[in-house]
Amino acid sequence: MCDAEWQFDRDAHRSEPEILVELPEEQICFTAIDATGRFLHCDVLFMMEQGDEHYIVYTDGSVTNDGETHVYASVYDPAGLVTFGDGEHCALSLEPITDGRAWELIEHALDLLSEQLAIDE
Repeated sequence: MCDAEWQFDRDAHRSEPEILVELPEEQICFTAIDATGRFLHCDVLFMMEQGDEHYIVYTDGSVTNDGETHVYASVYDPAGLVTFGDGEHCALSLEPITDGRAWELIEHALDLLSEQLAIDE
């Protein structure tokens, strides 16, 4: 996923409040069910929190006609995490992001991640 090309709004405000972005040490994957009932394999790009809100940013690896990777984000409640007996599987309810300010923060975090990946290459 690190070599995927993303297009971001470069006009995003650079004076954003501090946000905590957590890059997973190990690849975190999950299965999501879309609105049509399809099962999608998803990879977590990063998790972040801003104030009391927690966000997860992920991709299903699909690509647009322009060659850009689809990236999604959702709100989650860490207290709602349910771990199953094997210790490797869990369930977490993901909710849509409805706040425009939250989307701006996520886009800003994606910009920073994209810039860091470009520097590391």
